[in-house]
Amino acid sequence: MKPAPFELLAARTAAEAVDLLSELGDGAKPLAGGQSLLPMMIMRLAQPTHLIDLNQAAGFSGLVRLPGGGYRLGPLVRHLELEQLAAEPGVGGYLGRVAPVIAHLPVRVRGTVAGSLAHADPASEWCTALLAAGAFVTMRSADGERTMAVEDFLQGSFTTALLPNEVIAEVNVPAAGAGWGLGFAEMSRRPGDFALALAAAALFVDGGLVTAARVVIGGMEGGAARCGPAEEVLTGVAASAELRAAASDVAAERVQAYDDGHTSASHRRQLVRVVVRQALDQAAGQAGSGHGLR
Repeated sequence: MKPAPFELLAARTAAEAVDLLSELGDGAKPLAGGQSLLPMMIMRLAQPTHLIDLNQAAGFSGLVRLPGGGYRLGPLVRHLELEQLAAEPGVGGYLGRVAPVIAHLPVRVRGTVAGSLAHADPASEWCTALLAAGAFVTMRSADGERTMAVEDFLQGSFTTALLPNEVIAEVNVPAAGAGWGLGFAEMSRRPGDFALALAAAALFVDGGLVTAARVVIGGMEGGAARCGPAEEVLTGVAASAELRAAASDVAAERVQAYDDGHTSASHRRQLVRVVVRQALDQAAGQAGSGHGLR
């Protein structure tokens, strides 16, 4: 199949990009990596009349390390760039562990973190991982900027708070004090395939007790979302293997699993149990040790 006819416009600056989006209306889409948008266009699931190429637009930041250990990711930061952070402490190492499991190398070379969030595929690694990390998204239009938590930005499968005249200008992944740990895990039929189930977890341990927890499940109906009941199981008690197993069981029971051509709902529930436990084990191994987020 071929995409419907469209016009490609190259923005020279960030300001020009948002002006074009405002002028051209709902038929215009920003183009950074194109690894989500272009396949949808080829299948005629998306038929924009104009693509605004951001790749030469001055004024959008790249990968920036923030004081204290956080990161700011501009709209052109590729998945591959974050793979280089795997050896860094805290949140950098977490981002570096997530990036390599995304699709295949050619996709990671071109695909962007911001584009993945904007697409909001239920099986998106970044939607799940950044929600657990407590990240924030800044959106820019000709009218100005607005910032919100990823948790509020994601509104369901392929649905976000991004308006047609906006572009994601940056994603901020905050640092946190010693005591935090982050974990991520996914299961797919083959390396590079879309995940059948994925999960991310953040734990804060103080004095041997979990005082804050975020458990996020992706790949299910409704898209990436926190599992409050699993978080309640973990909070206020010792970070034991038994409690992590119990929280994984609760997550598997509460998830909106479904049947499709890849696997059954019951198998998906079991996979959720596995990936949540793996993510929690990783987070617990860092939390409270001084090797987690900082």
